[in-house]
Amino acid sequence: MLGFCLFFIVGAGHRTAQPHGTVFTYECPHCHNAVGWRHTTYRHWVTLFFVPVFPYKSEVLIECPICGAAYDVTGWDPAEMRRLADRLRRESSGDR
Repeated sequence: MLGFCLFFIVGAGHRTAQPHGTVFTYECPHCHNAVGWRHTTYRHWVTLFFVPVFPYKSEVLIECPICGAAYDVTGWDPAEMRRLADRLRRESSGDR
């Protein structure tokens, strides 16, 4: 009788990033640098033998490129992102 030893290395946590560019310039509340915040989509993958097989989670973030502070904007539409950018620009320039 032959004995078979099968094993699988399955993991979760592999993450890929798709950058969409700078959304707006704003002072980061964490590091206090006025920089252009990045808009990035991250996908988290289940892996089999360290090869991504299928995504199980997706998140859309705006991030400070200096300190990495990030805010989840999953589900926001581009028009809403533009309105937020305009509002933050007005607030930072002192206009209301």
